[in-house]
Amino acid sequence: MRVVMVRRWLVGALVALAAVLLVAGPASAHLDLVKTTPADGAELSKPVKQVQLQSNVPGEPAGAGIVLLDRTGQEVPIEVSTPDEGLTWVAKPLEALDSGKYGVKWRVAAPDTHPKTGAFRFSVNVPGAVAPADSPTAQDQGAASSLDEILAQPVDTTVAQWVRWGGTTLMITGAVLGIGGLVFLALVMAGRRSEVRTVVQRVRWSAALLIVGSFIQIAARSTMRQDGDWAAGLSPNAIADLLGSGTYGVAVGLRLLGGVLILVGVWAAFASAPTAALATTHHEPDDPIVSASLRRSWVAVIGACLYLASFLFDGHTETAAPRVLVWLSDIVHVLAAATWVGGIAMLATVLWRRRRARHALDAAFLAVRFSSVAGLSLVLAGLAGVALTVEILDEPSQLWSSTWGLVLIAKVALVAVVAAIGAYNHFRLIPVLEQAVDLRTNHPHLPEDLQPESPAPHGASGGVALATRQRVEVANDRISRKLWFTAYAEVLILLGVVALTAWLVNASAVG
Repeated sequence: MRVVMVRRWLVGALVALAAVLLVAGPASAHLDLVKTTPADGAELSKPVKQVQLQSNVPGEPAGAGIVLLDRTGQEVPIEVSTPDEGLTWVAKPLEALDSGKYGVKWRVAAPDTHPKTGAFRFSVNVPGAVAPADSPTAQDQGAASSLDEILAQPVDTTVAQWVRWGGTTLMITGAVLGIGGLVFLALVMAGRRSEVRTVVQRVRWSAALLIVGSFIQIAARSTMRQDGDWAAGLSPNAIADLLGSGTYGVAVGLRLLGGVLILVGVWAAFASAPTAALATTHHEPDDPIVSASLRRSWVAVIGACLYLASFLFDGHTETAAPRVLVWLSDIVHVLAAATWVGGIAMLATVLWRRRRARHALDAAFLAVRFSSVAGLSLVLAGLAGVALTVEILDEPSQLWSSTWGLVLIAKVALVAVVAAIGAYNHFRLIPVLEQAVDLRTNHPHLPEDLQPESPAPHGASGGVALATRQRVEVANDRISRKLWFTAYAEVLILLGVVALTAWLVNASAVG
């Protein structure tokens, strides 16, 4: 019944998302400087009283912010303000800029907190005014070269970027395993009580990983905004500025609160196991077969919902349009991917525990039950991913002409490998396991442990039934071992998918 319900919900979400995609167009999801006044390379004949920078989405200065430099590379004091809440930034020097060469170096963070850096230069030549720039001496040429070097010098945030990537990877891994684990408990899990407790424990560990990763990401992002200066980035004022930027603080708060609620709110609860689970899983009297239940874990479910809601306040939702479509795509993508990836990881965990305890793997019931959920989840994750790509990329050629697009292609390639393994499982392994489930459920009177020479018991359906039972049992054990191997292979490949996803999440621009 639970699987049927989730099918209906997933199909409904699939239809809704497809309908929205039909009317959606591409939208830029990153900050770009669209205009400067004076323009880059402009030669002006009157003093400049102010410099303006205009972007395509609202932003705010980060790190050194907006810096005005004279011909010698010295900083010119300015006052910075915005008349339109971050779309335009105005830098006013204390005195009008007379004849000379000038440069502007800027670092602005978008609402998703991703900073972007750039520079431009202009010159002023007021008629009749005497300025060092009018005398092309070697000293003046050296000063001009110094200005160009300063403007071209990149901001080194390499270490902070790697740390941010690591934190994001931990956060996404924890979220996917935690949320996917809750879905696995609710829709798939039926096994020994001790196995249910193991899955619950893994969900708690995942929530802790989510929290740790979030804190690492905050520290790294704050340091990046401070031009890679860790001392400045970890200061209370810098972190407060980061969390106060747009709605990023709301997103972080929801993620941390969601992680804490999952950590403290998930508990092992049991319900009666389906007949198929009882018939297909060996057990001991002191460790009976049960279904998992979330009736005691409603706090953890709320935590998962809060984490999903955080995407309304962070990432591409803040910069891409239409926001409703971006948010819906994010939610569907994360939830479906978590159901798929987290489910594979939890299935591998249960089989690993059985193997370590020297129990029969008995993967038939869990694999058959998870297969129907995983198939729809993979389709939804793929469709939502396409929607996000359409919203982020300005044109299809960026898929192969930009780093972001190439990383996305690499991610899709890894997902395709896992999907191929899943297809092999679905069409080659699952049918055999379904036979085992059907045989054990509908013919429980047949003996389970048969040798090739075992005679047919009195009252059974004869040698043909026994031979069928024996073949299915042998195949079930062999297929269960194959499934355990493929599940672990999928988990290892999906770790690479998560790592690439973290890079894509952190990428502020396509270029």
